Amino acid sequence: MGFAVGPLLGGLFADHGDWRLAFLVNLPITALIIGGALWAVRIPRHAVRGSVDVAGAALAAAFACSLLLVCDWGGTEYAWTSPMILGLGAAAIVSLALFLRRQATAEHPVLPLSLFRVGALRGAFLVQALCSVAMVGTMVYLMLYLQVARGVTATGAAGYLVFMALGLTASGFLGRNASVRASLVAGTGATALALAWLAFLRPDTSLWLVRAALTLVGLGFGQLLGKLIMLVQQQAPAAHLGVATTGIRWFQNLGMAVGSAVLGSLLARVLAARTGGLDISGVATHPAAVGAFVSSLGVVFAVAAAVMTAALICAAMLRTTDRRPEPLKEPAPVA
Repeated sequence: MGFAVGPLLGGLFADHGDWRLAFLVNLPITALIIGGALWAVRIPRHAVRGSVDVAGAALAAAFACSLLLVCDWGGTEYAWTSPMILGLGAAAIVSLALFLRRQATAEHPVLPLSLFRVGALRGAFLVQALCSVAMVGTMVYLMLYLQVARGVTATGAAGYLVFMALGLTASGFLGRNASVRASLVAGTGATALALAWLAFLRPDTSLWLVRAALTLVGLGFGQLLGKLIMLVQQQAPAAHLGVATTGIRWFQNLGMAVGSAVLGSLLARVLAARTGGLDISGVATHPAAVGAFVSSLGVVFAVAAAVMTAALICAAMLRTTDRRPEPLKEPAPVA
């Protein structure tokens, strides 16, 4: 439901009010979520001695920020060989190395490296990151197609996501008795097919075909969203259940952010090459450039389909067990 209602509210604010309200509306909603969680969720307290791994969290943030800036600015704002991009790339590598060292030595790491010794968890993290890249490609750039190439308003474009929400709802009924691995394979396969379908969009493609593609995307994503968390919670050692759950969410957010930056840069580069330097904001004032814009979007969807196909291969290779792994021993902290 949130996939449909959220963009619809954002479209209403953009068309009939101030687009900044699309961000400010999150504040009262977040307050309600926090209040509801404090009131309804009752978790047993366990006394655990030790400090929070603030340094590890800071290094993870430094790595993510550096990586995102390289993906977003490289080849557009700055040349790939510019000091800025090379410096950010070096910062990403150094912060990642320091983060890994910190996780190997911290008393309570934010992402214990022992989790990666569980094959199912490694696969789940990778599938989640790849699927998140493709999710951004579907939602963001299909909305761009509808508004820029077809003249649909922001509110009207968000209304198309209702079909994605219908697919998500239907997938819950269709896959409720399927195994986790079967659901992941079916979900990644359906989404890869839908993205490959969208790669052949044209300026005059029937909008009902777009709605059908979004429904198929919803059917695919619906098999992935809950089942990946279920897989992690089934396979993670009991002592690391919390950090494993937050870990897969971190890979989801990182994949979405990297996907948005990489696919956005790809669209800008391809469009500029095909129109002699025109950017997305100039397509609306140059009707002759609409065809080049749509074909550039086709490249973006083709890349997203390839990423989702890689996720399909990873999902097919997953090996899960019915028994929760034994607790893993962490290496002794190094002074």
